[in-house]
Parts: sequence; structure tokens; C-alpha cells
Amino acid sequence: MKKFVLFLSGFVLIACGNAADGANGKKGIFSFGETSEPLEAWQKPDPRLCLDQVTYLGSHNAHANIQEGFAYAQQLWSLENQLKRGVRHFLLDIWPDKGELLLCHNRCKLSILLKMGRKHKNLKSALELIKNWLEAHSDEIVTLELENYATGAQTHEVIRSVPGLEQCILKRSDYEPLSYGGRWPTIKSLVDRNKRLIIFDTQDNEKYAFDTDTYMLRNMYGTLNIDKAAFLRGVERPNRGLCQLNYFGTITSPSAHYNKPDILKKLLCRCQEKGVVPQGKNPNFIALDFVDRGNAMKWVNELNRKAANLCAVQLKAKM
Repeated sequence: MKKFVLFLSGFVLIACGNAADGANGKKGIFSFGETSEPLEAWQKPDPRLCLDQVTYLGSHNAHANIQEGFAYAQQLWSLENQLKRGVRHFLLDIWPDKGELLLCHNRCKLSILLKMGRKHKNLKSALELIKNWLEAHSDEIVTLELENYATGAQTHEVIRSVPGLEQCILKRSDYEPLSYGGRWPTIKSLVDRNKRLIIFDTQDNEKYAFDTDTYMLRNMYGTLNIDKAAFLRGVERPNRGLCQLNYFGTITSPSAHYNKPDILKKLLCRCQEKGVVPQGKNPNFIALDFVDRGNAMKWVNELNRKAANLCAVQLKAKM
């Protein structure tokens, strides 16, 4: 039965992909829970803000997208189109396979079925894409969150194989947030130093990454029930300055409903009520399926405007 549901879901999502706003703005003949309002464009945050004061839209299983060949997908847009549309935080699954590190969904032998036999994108090509995009957008920050089934050494080897990439990565030797109570550098500082790629990894390798659980507070994922999602993932740790709000199910949903700002605000409120997220703390990353739906970017921009206004007031008070 589970295999049948998985198979059926893939074809349902292909239809949904045709319905959603594509990179060219066209729509298909289906309407599957689409939002009635246009998707808001990404507005860059005030560069005076620290990374832990800024909110970014995150894409769960960003590589498992319809435009790059996945039948059972968590996203519509390709990685490149996600960047173009304002996604700045990418959740990627890394799997070793025949001497390569590939972006698969579950093990690559199973995941190849979800791509109808087509080859997966490898990690190197994704990093090359991001590096080229960063070079063309010199005031932007990109963050990666790796669910990594390769070793840290294998991953670092791929990173080093992309010319110029390693120099763009913020490492713990450059800055240790735990030494500053969880406070991260300002956006301006990161841009000025060209440390504009930040990687979080389940493989703790200080040569290129920050350990995800050590530096980032996250609520539970794998459920669209707000009460069940409002629990801490992992254990309490001190000085975690970054917070990620997860809201996606084990079985992906193409409905725009779950990505609407009002729904996401309810989840954050519930997390704060239960003490999962500190009162007054805004999420730094909002990780969702199908970021093309529901207009979560509207809330992202709203949070960043409020953070900028508060920062301006605080700076004025110090004068």
C-alpha cells in the first residue's frame, strides 16, 4: 500500500507542478490549492542586522524538484529558479554513490526510481551553481543545511574541487558564535569579508561547516499537525543563536494552505507557548515544501522589515 501511495503521489505532484507558477510565470490547467495572491518578491534585509536577526526562506529537499526531473518531489522549481525567486536556505540530502556525492532523496538506488531513471545532480554541480550565483550577486548570503550520508572528508574534497568556493565559506576558524553567546556576524561583515556561504552539516567538520544541532534550534518536522510540530528536535543546547521553523510532512503536500503566513505564525506562536522557541525570537530559516505556494515570502519580508526597524531604533538610542 505504501508503495502505491508513493507512486500515486508522484503523478499527483507532476500535475500540481504544471499548475504552479513556473520560472516563466505561466500556469497549467490544474488548480491545486493555489494562493489567490501573487508571490511576493524577496527583499534583501538591512545589512546592519546580524545573521541571527534575519529571516530566510528555506527549501526542504531543494534538490528533489519537478523542474529537474523528480516525479515524487518536495519542490517545483529547480535550484537555480529557487535562487532567482529568493530562496536563500537550502536543505540538501547528500549520498555517496559509485565514487560521487549525489543529491538523492533517500538512498540513490531507490531515489533513481523517483526520477524515472534519470541521473541525479551531483553535489559538485550544485555547489558550482551556487558559487557562480554568489559571484553574480555580491551582496547576498546563501546557507546550506546538509543531511549528509557521506563523510566530512568526502564532502570537503568536493568543496575543494570547486575553484574559489572554499574562500567564500564562513568557517568556525573565521568566527565562533558560541564564543559570543550565539550572536553571529552582521550581513555587512559577511559581505565585506566575502564569507557569504554558510554550511550546516550533520557531519561535524570544522573545515567547512557548523554542526547543525549545535548551532541551530529546530522544531519537529515530518508532520503538518501544528501541535505535533511544536516540539524541540534533539536536545537542549546552550547559545544556539539560530532558529529554524520546520513545517512539512513525511508525505509532501502541494497545498498552498500550509505555507500561508497566518498558518506559519500559528506554528511559531505554539512553539513559543511550549518553550521550544524563546519568546520574542523570530525564525532565521523557515523550511517548507513547495516554496512556490502560499506566499511565505510575504512573512519573511515582514519579519526582516520589523527587525530592521528595531535595529534602527536601538542604534539611534545609542547615539
